[in-house]
Amino acid sequence: DHVVEYGCDEICLKDMAGIGRPTFLAELTSQIKKKYPHIKVQYHGHSGPGFSPASMLEVARAGADYLDVAVEPLSWGKVHPDVITIREMLRADGFLVKDLNMNAYMDVRALTQVGDTSSFMRFMRSVAARSGQQLVYADLARDADVSPNTAKNWLAVLETSGVIDILPPYYVNTSKRLTKSPKVYFTDTGFCAWLGGWGNPHQLMNGAMAGAILETWVYGQLRRSYANRGVRPQMCYYRSGNGAEVDFIVEMNGRLYPMEVKRSSSPKLGDLRAVATIPLAPGVEMQPGVVLCTATEILPLGNGCYAYPISMI
Repeated sequence: DHVVEYGCDEICLKDMAGIGRPTFLAELTSQIKKKYPHIKVQYHGHSGPGFSPASMLEVARAGADYLDVAVEPLSWGKVHPDVITIREMLRADGFLVKDLNMNAYMDVRALTQVGDTSSFMRFMRSVAARSGQQLVYADLARDADVSPNTAKNWLAVLETSGVIDILPPYYVNTSKRLTKSPKVYFTDTGFCAWLGGWGNPHQLMNGAMAGAILETWVYGQLRRSYANRGVRPQMCYYRSGNGAEVDFIVEMNGRLYPMEVKRSSSPKLGDLRAVATIPLAPGVEMQPGVVLCTATEILPLGNGCYAYPISMI
């Protein structure tokens, strides 16, 4: 009720684990549409345990306006059901569904150049293992046993599909940001963890990728937090020649907001020491740094810097 009062014009039922029961989702959709018939309802369900196709049919019967689907080879698995399957299912149930542009559909599939889907899966697993790290196309190509050009094309498909985000490095000369090594982040840490073979939170939290996955999650939360407020700031990361690094820099209105992610509940001012090495363009101001960590409350670090719990993002 509150979100509608605040001006919301669309509600998304997001079932990223794919565990929502079809009947429950249908009832929820029906109640929303009855109370707020002008509100658009979107269902975003991943395949996961297999409920998603049935859930899509039930929420459609209950009045949902949008269903999120995918295109092979990025469909099924831990992603959305394929668009052709859902189209045929809805048509068989009496819904009027427009014909697909099959030429466009095949063009999208051709972009991936997937002749061997196992190579593409190895490629995605390789990208997942490098989430939060600098991109090295040669390493991705080697892991998937494909050419570097194919690796670049596949990575572009993942980015265009919203599976990953590319974060450029910070340089005073903004044109250099387009040529230097970026970092890659999965937009869905659950999907990333599945591809990486981490079967449970305990295994993940105690593994070598724990810090990188936390950084990936924080990156996604920052992006979503800004997007929900209608803000699209420039974001980048900083790494000096001697290895000093700042995880995120947000650029807004001539100011830089540096952020460091730490898997610690006891952050220190020293966690932000690399901020002092960031060069500034004329007229640009550096703001006090922020450590995003696992503390349970806001902590002053000194020099105007603070540590914030990641739960507050």
